[in-house]
Amino acid sequence: MKQIIRSLETALGRLGAAPDSTSLVERWTKTSDEAELANALLKSLKGFAHRVYVDRDLVMVLLLYRRSRLEFGSMENHFRSHYRAEDETIERALSGIVEDYRRWSREIGFRPGPFFKHMLNSPEQKSVCKRWVMFLKWVIRPDDGIDLGLWSGIRPDQLIIPLDTHLFSISRRLRLTRKKTANWATAVEVTRGLKKLDAEDPLKFDFSLCRLGMAKRRTD
Repeated sequence: MKQIIRSLETALGRLGAAPDSTSLVERWTKTSDEAELANALLKSLKGFAHRVYVDRDLVMVLLLYRRSRLEFGSMENHFRSHYRAEDETIERALSGIVEDYRRWSREIGFRPGPFFKHMLNSPEQKSVCKRWVMFLKWVIRPDDGIDLGLWSGIRPDQLIIPLDTHLFSISRRLRLTRKKTANWATAVEVTRGLKKLDAEDPLKFDFSLCRLGMAKRRTD
């Protein structure tokens, strides 16, 4: 988490924006020339890196977010355009917004780094989509000191657990799944298992399960 905060502070500093500032986003949406904006962003972010992601990846993220703002008014509204309240999970909505971003990234004509493709994993590829479902958990679950509750009207029981290697191992030990591979279907199965404990908010157990995994790694 400290590394994430440092990277965010670095990126925002280079872009000349305070964390709570909307002026930067307003400037992006008012700029009509996307190529000119991409070059300006790349100049500001040159040399930025976070783990395997580089300056060109962050530029593409910002360009895609800008298109969400221009087309739908916000990323939340963009997600909602694919969302259906009657669905068991957010799979349809997630697949829809990722497909839009893939199409837009081809249209933009800006080349991101070699690992950017992993940011646009989709349930349609059977990926666990950990980055996406973690983000959606943050913004959809109520503000409880862990998550943020920034989006409204999307049910927490439709969320899917962010399933990494350690949580997959714990889920197998707890018999939340018997699958041998961590993929989208596995994450859905684990989430269904947690719904037996709390049908309305199964992901409230995610933090405890993650802490359990961290404690185990320290004792191994």
